[in-house]
Amino acid sequence: IPKIMMMNRLGVMKMSKIVTIWGNSGAYKTSTAVKVATKLAKHGDTILLSVDNCKPSLPILLPMDNTSCSLGKVLSEVSITNESICRNMMTVKGLDLCVIGYRETENRKTYAEYTVEKATEFLSVLRELAEYIVIDCTSNIANNVLTAVSLLSSDCRLYLASADLNGIAFYGSQFPLLEDRFKPEKHIKILSLPPTNVDVDINTVAEVIGNIEYEIPYSAVVRSQMNYGALFETASDTAYNSAIENIIGGAILV
Repeated sequence: IPKIMMMNRLGVMKMSKIVTIWGNSGAYKTSTAVKVATKLAKHGDTILLSVDNCKPSLPILLPMDNTSCSLGKVLSEVSITNESICRNMMTVKGLDLCVIGYRETENRKTYAEYTVEKATEFLSVLRELAEYIVIDCTSNIANNVLTAVSLLSSDCRLYLASADLNGIAFYGSQFPLLEDRFKPEKHIKILSLPPTNVDVDINTVAEVIGNIEYEIPYSAVVRSQMNYGALFETASDTAYNSAIENIIGGAILV
């Protein structure tokens, strides 16, 4: 479990960094969040937070680990504490990385609704537990409180767009919903590329979305890991790994 109230060698409180990953469905948000979190764990204690209660993350990310841990339990607490969060996190073996999300069969009706204030309190306490908090957001800002609060509170905002009509349609519809307080100009735009055998006019998609800073190539290896619940394993794909490392080095570790 990450060290509570992180201190550096001089006894000074260390600053944490929240990284949000959001965008349209099909832009590989979850696999990107996992790979970013896994690599960040080499630089310091890291927490991967999945806020989706429509598609619970724990049975996808850690399918072999039956657990009673749940993000819903934490958000249902009268007062959120380090201890309540730690009780509901799962540690990834061999890494300084913990995962918190919803478990199998849970949905938005499983727990009482939480407020913006509760979500803000939760993220504030998370900052005390790890150097990096990577948040796998939902696509819907308006209907997921924790996604909206995460985007407001984050230090680094990665916007993923699939290089197809789905990516264009979502961008045209949802990106304008970012008001000034969401700092739309600070969202780092990343294009998630399709398989090489798929005929897509990538240049047109990039032109419509504009200001693309990074591209993530499609990886059959990572896709297979997603299908088999093995995303925390190293992907033997040089081009893909280089793309993730470039994003981390250029957008997060700065």
